[in-house]
Amino acid sequence: MKQYTLPRTAFSLIFGVMFTAVFLLSASTKASVSPFPTYKCIEPNIAFWKKVFGEYPSDIGLIHDSDNLAVIYEVVKVESTDNRSSRRSNRQKIKKIKRKYQEILNNLAVNKKPLTAEEKRVAALFGEMGSPKVWKAAAENIRFQLCLSDRFKSGIIRSGQYLTEIKSIFRQNGLPVDLAYLPHVESSYNYEAYSKFGAAGIWQFIRSTGRRFLTVNYTLDERRDPIAATHAAAKYLKENYQILNNWPLAITAYNHGANSMLKAQNKLGDYETILNEYNNRRFGFASRNFYSEFLAAREIAKNYRSYFNNISMDTTVRTKQIQLQGYLPIDSLARHFNLDYDTIRTLNPALRKPVYLGQKYIPKGYSVRLPFHLENFEQLSASIPVDFYKTEQKRSRFYRVERGDTAGKIARMHRVSIKDLIDINNLNRRATIYIGQNLRIPAPGEKIALARASVKEKAEPPVTLLTKSKLAPIAPVKEPEAATPHVAAVPPPSEPRLAQLETTTVKSPTSPLVEPPEQPILLAAGPSGTQESTENSQPEPPEPTAKATSMAALKQPPSPAPQVAESQRANVPPEIRAYQPPFKIAGEELPAVEPPVSSIAEVNPEVVFGNFKIERVVEKKGQKIGYVQIEDTETLGHYADWLEIPTQRIRDLNGFAYGKQIRTHQTIKIPLGKVGKELFEERRYEHHKEVEEDFFSAYKVVGVQAYSIKRGDNIWTLCRDKLELPFWLIRKYNPVLNFDSLRPKQRLTIPVTEPITNPVALL
Repeated sequence: MKQYTLPRTAFSLIFGVMFTAVFLLSASTKASVSPFPTYKCIEPNIAFWKKVFGEYPSDIGLIHDSDNLAVIYEVVKVESTDNRSSRRSNRQKIKKIKRKYQEILNNLAVNKKPLTAEEKRVAALFGEMGSPKVWKAAAENIRFQLCLSDRFKSGIIRSGQYLTEIKSIFRQNGLPVDLAYLPHVESSYNYEAYSKFGAAGIWQFIRSTGRRFLTVNYTLDERRDPIAATHAAAKYLKENYQILNNWPLAITAYNHGANSMLKAQNKLGDYETILNEYNNRRFGFASRNFYSEFLAAREIAKNYRSYFNNISMDTTVRTKQIQLQGYLPIDSLARHFNLDYDTIRTLNPALRKPVYLGQKYIPKGYSVRLPFHLENFEQLSASIPVDFYKTEQKRSRFYRVERGDTAGKIARMHRVSIKDLIDINNLNRRATIYIGQNLRIPAPGEKIALARASVKEKAEPPVTLLTKSKLAPIAPVKEPEAATPHVAAVPPPSEPRLAQLETTTVKSPTSPLVEPPEQPILLAAGPSGTQESTENSQPEPPEPTAKATSMAALKQPPSPAPQVAESQRANVPPEIRAYQPPFKIAGEELPAVEPPVSSIAEVNPEVVFGNFKIERVVEKKGQKIGYVQIEDTETLGHYADWLEIPTQRIRDLNGFAYGKQIRTHQTIKIPLGKVGKELFEERRYEHHKEVEEDFFSAYKVVGVQAYSIKRGDNIWTLCRDKLELPFWLIRKYNPVLNFDSLRPKQRLTIPVTEPITNPVALL
């Protein structure tokens, strides 16, 4: 039998053709498989969020079923949310509409057949799924969603500043480039976004997660830098994907936490099953909808001209960078490069307010971004005078007020001007101070005049005191002039006796990552205690609240003291009417006094309460051991960072197992050595100043209200689910209350906050 053989060239040609065909087929197959699949079960959800993001503006809201987003009962016109009266009017209107549909659905559940035209319309919304059981359940699932198309459009415009570079970062990390559209869900690409629970920047990193990838401290917060934060987001999302091997779950984990999603995956399997069957209290509306929101936002942002016509994105921000060889004062940098502070701040949003006030230097090693077209950049960069650089960071000095102190005594003790002490701490004209306050001591060369501008008083809405009958506006009382501002320290007043208020607020339009006091401290009143953990889960935002965005970190008007005008005193309890803070009488300083049990505290946003000192230091086996009492927002991880040691060393020293619960005011031991007592206390103080300064740069307190503790309440669920306020702020307004043993009918004083829409600029 004759054999035929192909020439080598022909064989090579055929093999090459076959290989190319297989490769192209494989590539085509891979290209057709999207990393972000659209499941049939979420198609109604995606359509819903397209309406929210791309169709209706922010003066429109949707009354809908929270489980079945295809069911939209009514499109509602609402007033602007820029002022309190409008928000109050909206809440009343929404509450009334919800009640109407609850009655309709309950009637349908009882009568089984629609009777009126409106009942028929509502029943038809459920189609073949409608039944008495479904309608009864739906009566409890009515939700309001504020729409966002105008804000989403603004976010698309803003995204032009960094979108190209953000896409490049994901491409370099081998991740889907379309992840660059996720900030539209998180922050609407608002570079100054800041939530009440401390989530910052376009990626809305909470502090605990941000510290894993970024520098977050009193001087530098890289969560606010869109490029640094994107590098962190890429690492975090890649980590989620490596754990879950599924992009829908990895994106959901950005909101809900990778470990929690892994537990759900191990139990139920794929995304669709988890979405339909996962029953977990924390896996609520925000977590269930996070991936659907991303798909809707991605569709609109990629095809924005189809939704918003021919809009133009902001110009791409281009910069040049110089890495600092030492610590550098901000004024030296500005003077050398002939730049104003606002330009530096815009290009370097990670630099915090203390840098601009001269309280801190720009950190050594930080890469400063400067304008791309800066003249003589290379020459100026190479010629920074050596004496501009400092060898050490400027220290923060503070003093904890004790019984018998006066502002004058503290100023003399630290050899500073009393006027500077008053201005830097935003004390009132009588320099009233309270026992337990931590006053900042001005540093040499600090820009006191600039700090004065940051806390300069401005007109604010009158503070309100809630009575059983109605809301009574309270105007600030005119303070008597003191001869000299040396007022004795007084203990912080306790909770006022105010009437119970039932509050109703509006649900956030999107799903920001929120942070209930960083989940650090176990409160005895809590559901099961809070454990220290590496879990990066993002707690679900409370249902009934409006999402707020931040203003610049350098803008910080004060909150007015909630004092009582004479014309309003008829509605105020007698013990509050009788109390007036002490003030200096010419020639003598009044001693510390005990205020009555029920009075309104003058809460100063510039001053933090808490014991940040190490209580005592002992030496054991040649090692110095400090004893500290835990304050709220603190974790063992914080202590480890401040001490520059592994967290396990603190666990070992205290005999704590991993995940051991710690409690507010619990005393623990810390090893001293690498970091001494004074530096540890300074870093601890700066942490609390950072938390409070960030909050008050974005929100202001416009009044107080009372909340009556109900059976089953605990401070954890109150902060997260009902009040949407961080624990430290509630504690600030209830300084002598024991939160470890809350009782039914006990009254809490709750601050009423509003986002700062027109903050006073510092620079």
